[in-house]
Amino acid sequence: MARQVDFQGTSTDTAETQPALAREARRTTKKTKQEYKDQALRLRSQRTSLPIYSARSAIIQSVQQNPTVVIVGETGSGKTTQIPQYLVESGFTEYGRTAIAVTQPRRVAATSIAKRVAEE
Repeated sequence: MARQVDFQGTSTDTAETQPALAREARRTTKKTKQEYKDQALRLRSQRTSLPIYSARSAIIQSVQQNPTVVIVGETGSGKTTQIPQYLVESGFTEYGRTAIAVTQPRRVAATSIAKRVAEE
């Protein structure tokens, strides 16, 4: 790929290289989109395999009908990572006006949970 570099260290694309750069950008974007789709499918599969998934409808219904809901489940069942997402997906939030808070007693746990939810 031909690039022209001036003496000040900045590069400029010649007319010949612009189509090649555009093709490369499209190829990179498509690859990124495909990787994103693959990750989304993998995460969806993981989400639906969690024990809390089978109770999703009952949880949403309970939240609709009651001012306070306490959910008890085993460690790793998806309570912390999935319920906030279920609430968002079911329309319980309004952007900029509603917040869903999840508390954790340990910093390491809170950090790893935040990363997981951000991925999903």
